[in-house]
Amino acid sequence: MTVETAPGFFLTAAALILLLEPGELGALACAAAVHELGHLMAILAAGCTPARLRLGLGGFSIDYLGGGYLADMLIALAGPAAGVLGALCAGPGGAALFAGISLALSAFNLLPVRELDGGQALRALLCLMLGPDRGELWARSVSLGVLGLVTAAALMHPLLLPVLLPLWVGEITECLQTGGICCRINKKG
Repeated sequence: MTVETAPGFFLTAAALILLLEPGELGALACAAAVHELGHLMAILAAGCTPARLRLGLGGFSIDYLGGGYLADMLIALAGPAAGVLGALCAGPGGAALFAGISLALSAFNLLPVRELDGGQALRALLCLMLGPDRGELWARSVSLGVLGLVTAAALMHPLLLPVLLPLWVGEITECLQTGGICCRINKKG
């Protein structure tokens, strides 16, 4: 598996280092690692091959070879599921911070926005039910609608707006690359 780092990753890392206390940063790193390990374990369990780990403005993404829509859906949901399981297994004390961050990360990732696990799972489910063309169209439409609603709600809490920036960058980039409404498919091959 190759590792690809985008410049935006370093911007995100620098912001987190400046904004978070060391304990919070450690808990976030552990929660992110558990989340990504959930995806990796599901990729391997589905008989797929991890191809690339991408570190970007919005976090991590694992590209893989093989599988189908059902595998895509299960792999997408495995990260948040691992986060919830990790939070439930965390003991008292300092692990409470890890548990809280892990639950928040899992809940956020379940939003049906294309760049997040919930959006990837919804895309796979809709493609399985409606076929690739209609599934992609509906998934992108839901993604843009939810992202718009979350952004409108975040206007009341401006500190949340930087969290949404990578999601909008992903949506706009995809639209520019494809010339319209079309979802990214992490799966290759």
